[in-house]
Amino acid sequence: MSKPFLLILALLWSAAVLAEQVPLWHELDAQQQSLLKPLEGKWDGMPNERRMTILKGVKRWSGLSERERANVQDRFQAWRELPPDKKTLIRKRHRKFLSLPPAAQARIIQKFRWFGRQSNTRKRALIKKFRSLSPAQKRMILQRQRYRQLQKR
Repeated sequence: MSKPFLLILALLWSAAVLAEQVPLWHELDAQQQSLLKPLEGKWDGMPNERRMTILKGVKRWSGLSERERANVQDRFQAWRELPPDKKTLIRKRHRKFLSLPPAAQARIIQKFRWFGRQSNTRKRALIKKFRSLSPAQKRMILQRQRYRQLQKR
């Protein structure tokens, strides 16, 4: 390789590294340091990508109302109390959901929201009805739903 090529490559690499720089602990503002206090001793040694992800979370957290923050804390506590096998199952299902096409994700979200708007009595009845179905009946329902979705296209 020629020297000019290596020089350009080095400059591009150093520019990329500089673009990814994330503030060190002493460069964070007071609010960020307050929220991230448990990470104070580890912050400067963490990978840039991880610190950037955390800073994005801090920004989102700062924009939440007190009620939204309480909701997030409740959900996080519920997550922490789950057994490891349940967490693994949830992560697996989440990865599967993310691998779906956007239209399929939107349908799932729409159905989830519809279910959430139902009364508790109605939810229990639907769950009970679904659980009472045989595997063949469940497959038939899913096939019918797929067919309907294809007809809508």
